Amino acid sequence: MLHHPGVGQGTFAGQVVEGIARQPEAEGKIRGTLLLSLVFLEVFNNLWPGCSTSTFIS
Repeated sequence: MLHHPGVGQGTFAGQVVEGIARQPEAEGKIRGTLLLSLVFLEVFNNLWPGCSTSTFIS
């Protein structure tokens, strides 16, 4: 079963929001990590569309 990369990104973003809710004082670090990670995921998915990280989810 394959998932679109956006499904993983949405799950990741939801978990980031939960993390910020649990530790609001760490919002800056958490948000920075979110943005950097999403950039890497987008680049990876655009350069190798047939070999995204979601391909390995069964």
